[in-house]
Amino acid sequence: MKKTTAIVIPARLESSRFPEKMLVKVTDQHCLIQRVEHWCKMVTEHVYVATDSKKIAALFPDNAIMTSRDCLNGTERVAEAALQLTDYKNFINVQGDMIDPPIGILDDIDSMLSYYDVATVVTEMDDKSRADPNTVKCINNGEEANWFLRAPLDYGDWHLGVYGYRRRALVQYKEFDKHEPEFIESLEQLRWLTNSKKIGITWSEELCGEINTPEDLENWQLTHQN
Repeated sequence: MKKTTAIVIPARLESSRFPEKMLVKVTDQHCLIQRVEHWCKMVTEHVYVATDSKKIAALFPDNAIMTSRDCLNGTERVAEAALQLTDYKNFINVQGDMIDPPIGILDDIDSMLSYYDVATVVTEMDDKSRADPNTVKCINNGEEANWFLRAPLDYGDWHLGVYGYRRRALVQYKEFDKHEPEFIESLEQLRWLTNSKKIGITWSEELCGEINTPEDLENWQLTHQN
């Protein structure tokens, strides 16, 4: 990964489906946000945690970026952090609840920013996951995203919570118009599409886990017991 690219992990403490999940112990060594940060540092030393929580920031005295409570989503939080991280041209957003981030694909995301202002990751999805409203589906043409939604479908691919942005696009994000689908679906990436911004996609075959509910964590821990 280029030295001009930073990984920023947006992390808020509040969560309606799983309160304070970022601080929940997931292994003997790490809470959730610590695990995500640890894995990202396997790729690059340029890793930052963007948060409005002093509890979370205290876990990362050397690389926490304090952001405002006004951020509506992780992309807005990364955009705020970028204003402080002036040495970087590109940013990769790895969501803080991605307990198994697909780190092998992060270099590909970085490379895609040579062609796209915004890029993200998809992977194949089984029928059970397609029927789950907690999973995000990406409708795409194999190279670019056409739409994202949560509704159960018989088609579509699994959208993973990893994004790449060029700085110039990221600083535009908060200025874009906000349209109804973004709020109905509660999906921040729809703001790009509803403002006619293309999103390039790259494919990953890595296993990836996200913690959205306490049940997700229970299932993850069961499958990762020694």
